[in-house]
Amino acid sequence: MSYESFYIINTGTSLSVEIDFKGYLIVYKKSKDDEIANTQLQLLKRLIENGLKLKKENFLFIDVANQQSRFSVWRKQIEINKCIFFGVEPSEVGLNFNLPSYKNTTFSSILFLKADAPEVLEKNSALKAKLWEQLQLAFNS
Repeated sequence: MSYESFYIINTGTSLSVEIDFKGYLIVYKKSKDDEIANTQLQLLKRLIENGLKLKKENFLFIDVANQQSRFSVWRKQIEINKCIFFGVEPSEVGLNFNLPSYKNTTFSSILFLKADAPEVLEKNSALKAKLWEQLQLAFNS
């Protein structure tokens, strides 16, 4: 699969996942600007493949800019183990609790992590380091 299809946008009413899906969600807002969208893509690719040594097929990418949906609907359709918000507030997908930024939080047996949008992280090494520390704890425990 090429990286042009890296962002999996489920436009129908049901979610479809790769066979290698491990219950990991990335929730973000894909930019309509091609340059920023490419920056988002590259950062997420580096985090997953180079940093965590995982495959992108282990993740489901949900673009809330193009698909308005609710977390409760996703949870009924697929198993969710970890959910990472990039530049998205949990309330935007129907969750009624606040998450601290850059701190792993477990709620209802799902690990949640909230970070700034990828294009913000790309320009801020301190925020990237905070994210990386939490990702290491989340995926290497």
